[in-house]
Amino acid sequence: MRFDPQRSLAGAAVAGALLLALTSPAPSQGQVAVPGSGTTEVPTTGSGCVEGLRGAADRSTCILASNTPQLGRLFTLSRDFFVHPQSSFVGIGTVFLTRKLEVAGPVAVSAPPGVLKVALRSSNDQSFGIVETISTQPASGFPVVTNLISTTSADPASGALATVRLGTQFLVALTTSATNSAAGYVSVRNANVEVAGIDGNTGTVFGTSKSFVQPHPTDATKEIQYVSLEGPEHGIYHRGTARLVDGRAVLHLPEGFRLVAREDGLTVNLTPLEPSRGLYVESKGRAGVVVRENPGGSGDAAFDFLVMGVRAALPDHVAICENVHFAPRPGTAFAPDRLPAGYRELLIRNGTLDA
Repeated sequence: MRFDPQRSLAGAAVAGALLLALTSPAPSQGQVAVPGSGTTEVPTTGSGCVEGLRGAADRSTCILASNTPQLGRLFTLSRDFFVHPQSSFVGIGTVFLTRKLEVAGPVAVSAPPGVLKVALRSSNDQSFGIVETISTQPASGFPVVTNLISTTSADPASGALATVRLGTQFLVALTTSATNSAAGYVSVRNANVEVAGIDGNTGTVFGTSKSFVQPHPTDATKEIQYVSLEGPEHGIYHRGTARLVDGRAVLHLPEGFRLVAREDGLTVNLTPLEPSRGLYVESKGRAGVVVRENPGGSGDAAFDFLVMGVRAALPDHVAICENVHFAPRPGTAFAPDRLPAGYRELLIRNGTLDA
């Protein structure tokens, strides 16, 4: 390895980070300058090239050099390993650096002893980045990709972050709303069918059904799942039990209901729990509901009530709107088996799918 003390990038790197700054006065043939200690004799080859540098910590040994990367030997800076002289940015496979560390090609993270766990790479068409999570197959011991996290999207300009598991099909995507680039959008898919999500533009949480689940209180092998009540409006309700006094009752609606409900559009259902002449609603509003027994009645019968209303802060909900969830994206195959059977029949009827 030929030593030139006049080069601006003097020295070399060992194990990814060893730079030696060589200073004047220039040594004579067969000598090399060691900062702070003058010149030290080192071995030379027949061609006059320096084979190594004497270590500052251990003066009895020389640090050998190589023009190919080898453990324990100095290696010249090159495109394979480069440290920028001004910024100290490090490049592996590249000399065009914009970050502290840049690597041209895939990067792997492994656990001892060399078991691959995570890989960072660009997509096959170099259009987006991918993080692969990797596990080991129990039978063969070979690594297998368990999931991908990428910046892929049906709309590359949206800057989506997506998890990909089935080839190029993303299963969960964090992106922007199709109608508002300033609003977030979460898409949850079954293969290439969007089955649930959150639209930040409208504040809508959607899915084929919405439910809650809780443990079964007596059977550890079971759980209880209820689905939400659906309707074509932003409905709210208040229910309870009351009693007539001399054939009359006033239902005072709670403050929370009064604050969110529209004044118009209230409905009231009454269910007598005891004999009476029958009940009716004399008046209704956010201030309260007045219930009366039919003319001639002055009883004290108990009754259940259900007061329904519509949220005042939201516009009227439009139930029938443009199809954005059940239309195949360009270049993708629709996967009807990923939907409930009843949905497949509907898609056949409206012409989206062939019979």
